[in-house]
Amino acid sequence: TSCKYQNCGTGFCQKVGGRPTCMCRRCANGGGSWP
Repeated sequence: TSCKYQNCGTGFCQKVGGRPTCMCRRCANGGGSWP
């Protein structure tokens, strides 16, 4: 899945283990759904 589908309102995209992952600033465990 691309970062687009892991995006959340205040997140940013970062590669983790070679996979693009949403790192969310307001949720402790990273990306969630579209807001």
